[in-house]
Amino acid sequence: MASNIFLAVCNVLGMLWAIYLILVIESYAFFYWLADNINWLDKESRLLDALKCDIDEAIKSGDLLESKARQFWDSDVSPAGITLQLNEEEKKWVNKLTNLVRYSKRHVATFYNLNGDVLVFNKLISLFDLVRQIRQTNDDISKHLSDSKLRDGIYQSLEKSRSKIISLQDRSIITRKNKTVSVQQSGLTTKSNNLMTKKKDLIFGMEEEMESIKLLILLQAFLKDLHGLQLESQTEKIWVEQANEIIRNAECAIDTFTRRTANQVRWISNFFMWFARHKLRKELKYIQTAFVDLLNRKKIFGCKFISRDLSESVRQPRQQQTFTFQDIDDAVISSAVRNIRNQLPQVPPTWKQVASEVNSICDQLKNIYKEFKDAAAPELLYNSRGVCLEIIRSIAQVSEKYTKAYMKDPGPKHFKEIEQIKLAINRLELIMSECLIEQKELISVVGLKEDKHTLVLQLTGTSEKSSVISIVGIKGTGKTTLAKEIFNHRNIENHFPIRAWVEVPQGNDYAILRSLATQVLTTNEGLHKRENCISKVQDHLKEKPYLLVLDNIHKKDHWDTIKAALPETMNGSRILLTTRYKTVALHAEQSTTVHQLRLRTKEESLMLFKQMVTLQPDVDKQVAKLAKKVLGRCGGLPVSIFSLGYLMSGKDVTIDELSRALERINQDQNQTLWFDTLKERYEDLDETQRNCLSYFRHFPRDFEIPKRRLVAFWVAEGLVKPIGNHSNKSEEYLAEKQLMKLIDQNMIQAVEIKPDGKVKTCRMPSTLRELMFRDNKKKTRSWSLSTSSDQRLACHFDDDDASFNPIHGFDVNSVNVPLQERNPLSILFFDTREGNKPGEDIGNFLLKGIVSGYFNALKILDLERVFRPQLQPKIIRKLVKLTYLGLRWTYLESIPSSIGNLQSLQTLDVKHTCIRTLPRSIWKLEKLRNLYLNQSFRSKFVRQPRGNSLKSLQTLWGVFIDETSPLLQGMERQDRLTNLRRLKLAFQLTQPQQKALTKWIEQLNHLQSLKLRSVDDIGDPEALRLKSLSNLQNLSTLYLLGKLVKPCILETLPQSLTDLTLSASELLHDPMPELQKLRNLKSLCFHSKSYIGNCMVCTTDGFPQLQVLKFWKLEELEEWDVKEKAMKNLIKLEIRSCKKLKVPEGLKHLSSLQKLNLTEMPDTFTTKVMNAKRKIWDDIAHSPEIIYGW
Repeated sequence: MASNIFLAVCNVLGMLWAIYLILVIESYAFFYWLADNINWLDKESRLLDALKCDIDEAIKSGDLLESKARQFWDSDVSPAGITLQLNEEEKKWVNKLTNLVRYSKRHVATFYNLNGDVLVFNKLISLFDLVRQIRQTNDDISKHLSDSKLRDGIYQSLEKSRSKIISLQDRSIITRKNKTVSVQQSGLTTKSNNLMTKKKDLIFGMEEEMESIKLLILLQAFLKDLHGLQLESQTEKIWVEQANEIIRNAECAIDTFTRRTANQVRWISNFFMWFARHKLRKELKYIQTAFVDLLNRKKIFGCKFISRDLSESVRQPRQQQTFTFQDIDDAVISSAVRNIRNQLPQVPPTWKQVASEVNSICDQLKNIYKEFKDAAAPELLYNSRGVCLEIIRSIAQVSEKYTKAYMKDPGPKHFKEIEQIKLAINRLELIMSECLIEQKELISVVGLKEDKHTLVLQLTGTSEKSSVISIVGIKGTGKTTLAKEIFNHRNIENHFPIRAWVEVPQGNDYAILRSLATQVLTTNEGLHKRENCISKVQDHLKEKPYLLVLDNIHKKDHWDTIKAALPETMNGSRILLTTRYKTVALHAEQSTTVHQLRLRTKEESLMLFKQMVTLQPDVDKQVAKLAKKVLGRCGGLPVSIFSLGYLMSGKDVTIDELSRALERINQDQNQTLWFDTLKERYEDLDETQRNCLSYFRHFPRDFEIPKRRLVAFWVAEGLVKPIGNHSNKSEEYLAEKQLMKLIDQNMIQAVEIKPDGKVKTCRMPSTLRELMFRDNKKKTRSWSLSTSSDQRLACHFDDDDASFNPIHGFDVNSVNVPLQERNPLSILFFDTREGNKPGEDIGNFLLKGIVSGYFNALKILDLERVFRPQLQPKIIRKLVKLTYLGLRWTYLESIPSSIGNLQSLQTLDVKHTCIRTLPRSIWKLEKLRNLYLNQSFRSKFVRQPRGNSLKSLQTLWGVFIDETSPLLQGMERQDRLTNLRRLKLAFQLTQPQQKALTKWIEQLNHLQSLKLRSVDDIGDPEALRLKSLSNLQNLSTLYLLGKLVKPCILETLPQSLTDLTLSASELLHDPMPELQKLRNLKSLCFHSKSYIGNCMVCTTDGFPQLQVLKFWKLEELEEWDVKEKAMKNLIKLEIRSCKKLKVPEGLKHLSSLQKLNLTEMPDTFTTKVMNAKRKIWDDIAHSPEIIYGW
């Protein structure tokens, strides 16, 4: 009985033990199944979690932006379009996403808690339950992500919102904290090559798995192309991490295989070899699957790697660029395809499937190579394109080999090889379609690029002495933005082991020091006393070179407090401070470099505006015109432009929206942005600057004032005088200096800047103008008369006002006319109406004033752009005190001979008129200093009367001389225009006549600017005979058009020269050896046919001051050799239509280059420059912006 019971118990226990063993074995199988699924789930959940973080960040950032927008505008303004906008369905999708992330994380954690405990019985139930839950969660994730329409809509909204946020310049709202991609060191390429070349026998039969390794090498090259790229989302960051994990796993698998197959004992080597091969094959298959999943995830999760770095920006040319090795590989790949197709006729008609398979491979090869050639932004994928090209070439060669064998014997063996080729092509197409870098131009530092470059160079200079560099500008000009761009610059990061950013607070000494210490040390421990703060900061900073940025210092006392905590070092440390006040900057260090930020130009303003508001290229002209007007009211102040962007962001740019924006921008909210400027700056102006500034009230609102016009007015009224240290400077020079001071003080906006960096047009910001001159505002009418106590009269005609009241509305006979309006010192007309009416009205107006005796004191009469004003002789005759007569763009055909009565006239401007001959009385104007003529009409002088001469003439611009010209006669006279400073003339002369002209020019010792054009009847270049210019020791600008009969003239150029342009000179020998001796030369331009040789050499230390260099249409130039340390200060280089020129290797020596402009250059040239860009400039302070096109 007992034995039976014992046997029964044993049977039961045996059954239970068997069941337990079965469960354990099954649990192990489940566990390994779980391990694979958990790995998949872990990767998915990390990306899902990253996506959720990106959505939350976009919503949070949008809320911050909306809050900022409402600080600029009324609370009723809704800045829609900034915040990420999700509809109800999309919100449900995101909520479901949140739950899936939570479930996935819980499952992963549970799995790792169970790891190793599968033998415990009570864990088996948990394991089986986990399997069920994971299956459900995996299905839910797949189903959730399968709704591509909803998913992609969210991604698009997210990208749109992110792009808008990133593009913002107002960095007090958003600071880009995302990490950049760093390349992880990997030996995958070397190790896999060794395996495939030196150990072929060990991997026999694993060809398919080893092909996947090649694609991993392509992935690794893509990651190398991403190096330094700013990641814009957490999703991108996780994807890159997973890509690196796969590459590490592949490298580890190869290392393990190599180790296992090395030095095996002979009698057991077969077993270990089989095991090692089995293990490697299994791991490579797993890696292969993970690789395909990785690419699919990139597409599913909307990972887009975008290059927005302006220093790397490239504008696409009209024709798509091609890769460097295209010609070679075109031959290889095309030959392979051609050879394969040539075999097709030999295939029996019954083998249609065989022919179809072969044709399919040929088509795939052609398509994939076409995609490769047509890829956008190839310069961003230099490494991956190189690897990709090798793979395509390899596939083409293998395809040619295997298809030939397949067409002869379409058996299972060759069919498998064909299938492997098709699989390799499909996978290559997948990785090519996903591993891309999009290019979007980031213009968040508009107008600051050159400032950024200059300051980076200054901060990383070789001086060991610590120094202070200041960025100065009014509120909202971008001081903090510029400082942050510099602070985060890669060369600054590499140069300074210690970097600290300090926002200087307003408070007492201890508050400032505590804040300084907290931000420098990133802790507030032990900062209870003033002395503790000082000692800890000094101890932290004294060991290594540091960069300390002090943002927004308001008072001198604040600097004194901070300075006490800074150690005295001789290790190249730098301090960069931002302030509104130049006095604070100079107090910090008398020898400090003060970097003044200007207001943005109209072009830069439009670029800033487009960061937030989309303006279509085909926008209606009226809309475009109104948009520019609205932007003009912002005055070039970035913060004002962004406030406008907040108002209009997300809205259609229509007339109604722009009109509302214009109305709002004129309200008090915008005025507060400028009120502080007026209060801070106006008191610092001296009397001369205030007088010059007052002149802006007479120009129409938003009017773009040419610099030369404004300077002429100031000089004509005597607002600037050469005194003290400037007693030897011309009044024009001093007037330009005053204008630049006002621009530096942000009181005046430089609206348009010439390529050489000089101001072309300017204006006073509209709101600032209103604040300054609001007491002088007159009632609105078609002809508004802007007058003031300084006796200036400006007549403005409003084209848009239908209620036009002719100029007679200003009744000079009225007894009610104020005294200052009866006797103005200046009259400026602004009337651009077409037809004869404007000229008649103005003629009548002037005649009335003259007859009534009201214009006897008139000094300035400016009629620029008034169509053919009627200047009767009796009008001109009476204006005896006139110093300036502006007739530019009036299209007058003649001027009265009574102009000779204007004995006080200093400037006569008849450029862009139809005047061919000046009256003889012009020679009577002994005080005439500036004469501008229309060279296109070949304006000439008449014969000079005896006893008359223009002895005061300093500017003679646009005159034409031929053999009949009176100017040519009598040039041997010693008093002939010897005071000229600026001379521009064209001539058509014989050799003896040119000799006389040259001799006269050599006597013009005061000449500063000279432009000579030797032309024939139709204006084409002719021979230019010059002997020597060595006597012109004040000459700074020289332009020569015509074949230089004596090229040795270049040896006589004076050292004072700063700007040289040669055109059609037909120089045979390299001019660089002579020209580089000009130590002060800053701009050098070679125009068409100026040099017809094939080689140029710039030697070491040559052109020490050169900043701008241009090569235009030098059709024979093939080589340009730039030696090390040549042109050390070159900023801009332009190469246009030099078809034979090879890419100069010496480009790498142009370490200060900021902009390289390639226009109408061969594709091979531009492509080679772009492909080698990183190699050329990677180790310098700032790689140049490259612009190329047609």
